[in-house]
Amino acid sequence: MIVTLLTKDKLVSHYLEQEFSSTKNTFVYCQTFKSFMDSNNNIDCVVSPANSYGLMDGTYDLAITSYFGGELQEVVQKKILNEFNGEQPLCSSLIVNIPNTKIKLIHTPTMRIPSVISDPMIIYHCTRSSLLLAKKNKIKSILLPAFGTGCGLVEGDIAAHLMKEGYNQVFSPQKEINWKTTLSKTKELEEYLSYKLNNYTYK
Repeated sequence: MIVTLLTKDKLVSHYLEQEFSSTKNTFVYCQTFKSFMDSNNNIDCVVSPANSYGLMDGTYDLAITSYFGGELQEVVQKKILNEFNGEQPLCSSLIVNIPNTKIKLIHTPTMRIPSVISDPMIIYHCTRSSLLLAKKNKIKSILLPAFGTGCGLVEGDIAAHLMKEGYNQVFSPQKEINWKTTLSKTKELEEYLSYKLNNYTYK
């Protein structure tokens, strides 16, 4: 699977390039959604960072619906109503066909409603969930947003690192499940986040 990461933020793009520099078939672009889609016709699936209600009228989601048309939001919301009683759980993923195209959309909520993300691990889970569903549906080329870096206000280096961890869990998973490996990985991520969050100086 070819994985493309898209952001308009140059600093976030820099962090994504650092994290994914040694990863095959992964590319980072720093441009708007429209300009990227206009110049790339090989994308099979687009991922929406979303909210739990499929209200796709802000920032990245608005760019998606502006490009593909408002009918897409109706399709997403209908599936949320049918499969999740109107509220899709955080970090879960659903897939729909984008009307009037051959492209699919994976809808993966990073938040219930637009808000600051208090737990950055959501980014890890959203990346993992999106890619797992893409693999299940045999997607060949997928476009991922920089999860959590917009409305969620997660720092770019943290988001990039957690996206890479989610990517690794899908494409280089552990071979067996036991408490040693599980606790080791959990501790590693907890220590990383603790260090990062305790050492940021916000202005």
